[in-house]
Amino acid sequence: MQIRIELSESRLLRAVCALQWGLALLALCLAQLPLVLRLAGMLILLCYLFRRRARPQVLSLVQGQMSLDMGQGMVPVCLRPECYCHPALIVLRFEALPVAEGLPPPVQLPAALVLLPDSASAESLRALRMALRWQKF
Repeated sequence: MQIRIELSESRLLRAVCALQWGLALLALCLAQLPLVLRLAGMLILLCYLFRRRARPQVLSLVQGQMSLDMGQGMVPVCLRPECYCHPALIVLRFEALPVAEGLPPPVQLPAALVLLPDSASAESLRALRMALRWQKF
């Protein structure tokens, strides 16, 4: 079985994250803390929000082997058992396989990959759900 999924940025996930960040900033504004602590908290939140992270572009399943394209080539990964699969939401938790004995993975992977219905085509997400449900990775 071979599945190649071109991933795109989910507008729905971006909206939910923006709401989350807005609520965190609102909580800091309304907190009964000294102004200096509130400003420091807002600065920390904004720095965390605007940090740059590599986003996976392609998810590939070839003969039971999963890999991610993080923009610097394909990185082989293995799925952790805490994955969640539903038609409206797929959460993949994975860790990088070592390239060679004792060497770290070439790129830092995100802890989880959240796929919503607008993250990829409906057919490729359906194929991924079926592969996750019936095969071991």
